[in-house]
Amino acid sequence: MTRKETSQLLAYDNTLDSKSVECQVELLLNAKKGVEVRYDLMDTHIDICSPKVLMLFTENFDWRDRRRNLMQGVLQSKIGSEKIYAHVVRGDYAARVHDLRTYDSISKDIIRRWAHPMAPDNNMFSDSSYSFQRENIYKEDNVRMARSSSLERDTLVGGNTTIGSNTRISRSVIARNVVIGNNVIIENSYLWEGCVIEDNVSITSAILGQGTTVGEGAVLEAGAILGARVVIDAKVTVKRFDRIHSPQEGSDEFDQDNQAQVELVGTNGRGVRFEDDSDDSDNELDIEGKTVPLNQVNSIAPAEEYLALSQRYEDDDMKDFDETESDEEEELGHDDMDAKFFREVKDTLLRGTELNGQENDVLLELSSLKLSYNINISDYAHAVYLGFFAIMGVPDEGDVKITKTLLAKLKTTFKHWALTLRKYAGILNSQMEVVQGLENACVSASQYQQFFQWCLQEIYQLDIVSGEAILDWAKLREQASGEGLTPLMLKKASTFLTWLKDAEEDDESDSDSDSDSGSDSD
Repeated sequence: MTRKETSQLLAYDNTLDSKSVECQVELLLNAKKGVEVRYDLMDTHIDICSPKVLMLFTENFDWRDRRRNLMQGVLQSKIGSEKIYAHVVRGDYAARVHDLRTYDSISKDIIRRWAHPMAPDNNMFSDSSYSFQRENIYKEDNVRMARSSSLERDTLVGGNTTIGSNTRISRSVIARNVVIGNNVIIENSYLWEGCVIEDNVSITSAILGQGTTVGEGAVLEAGAILGARVVIDAKVTVKRFDRIHSPQEGSDEFDQDNQAQVELVGTNGRGVRFEDDSDDSDNELDIEGKTVPLNQVNSIAPAEEYLALSQRYEDDDMKDFDETESDEEEELGHDDMDAKFFREVKDTLLRGTELNGQENDVLLELSSLKLSYNINISDYAHAVYLGFFAIMGVPDEGDVKITKTLLAKLKTTFKHWALTLRKYAGILNSQMEVVQGLENACVSASQYQQFFQWCLQEIYQLDIVSGEAILDWAKLREQASGEGLTPLMLKKASTFLTWLKDAEEDDESDSDSDSDSGSDSD
């Protein structure tokens, strides 16, 4: 959403399943010529920034992403001293490669001539010699190819490449000096310079680094990534989304007798699985109600591949949970890392309240704790709510009776410390995590459960979360199988949820009526 007269960005939401966008009312009122809402644009991720951006990242050291953190932080700032402007590119092509999926998309756009005159056959580089054929097929000089083999649409083959008989290549990029054997199938893949593919190999939606060798009869499933100089032995299957790199000899990772490595790349293979040590929640996305690792979303594999795997991972996690939970408790002790984080957050909020501390100072300390403990938004919100209950004077044990005084204390506490939650409640998925954190906090002790509806109503009225986020959370809970405290939380908040659903439907009908009357007046 932008202001018409200046193209100032007022709101931004690139969430796939988002049905609405939120904006500060003051910004809408100040737009003299109105606002423009666009849902037909693609974000190029090309930003022109002033030096102030570096200062903002310094001040907000827990910011890691320009879209999820920087942009949402500026747009939600009540001060409004910083501004973001949008430029819509018309008639030209603009995009930035920032992950493997955009690498694939932009490469396909160039091959399909959407970025013309930037096209392979224009040979913009002096040492290239590509020629164009029907169905967006490009071949460079000195390509040796058997008559029984075929190149299908959206394919590029570099010079000095050899392709054996009965081989089929489609929607792929083959770099220079690649050797491909007989009866090979390559679909939607990228083979960098110097790769060797032996006979009877199948490669689907994979990326092969420079100098990679794939043995006879091997299979590379969708999403596989092989680093430079990796060797896959004959008849080995590289599983979906496996990432393999070739370590230097003598390094800690290189062990030719390692059984896991043998199973991964074969007896005569070379390579180890790339492990991402990060445990940040930013490395996961919630898509269609499923938690999907970010590296799978950003691969070149089709969406159905990673959505199919996500359910299997969740099932495996639940299967192993009971077995690992007792071991982890024994290793970490009763006072584990999460408990320490919750206690430190509660102590920070209590200390800030007792000393009449500034909200920004406390938020800085809480952000530091979140970063150091590597906590996701849901757990962070869980800890903050427990701190709120402590400020309100709700005991950890025993029965608690809700009184007007206690509800007034709840309103005061939430209003004073709203920024501690609002900072991380930017996009719809983040808001749902804030609601999830409230649910987790309230089910952690019986005396907190009766506050759930009041807290839910308060974070809605303070514009910490939207009505859409609350209703989406409720919908997921209604669909969840199993019994326990989760249905109880829905029951506790039933009055508010019914009112909210009616209010959201009334807003939609009012907006439809306004649009109908506007079209009639035209």
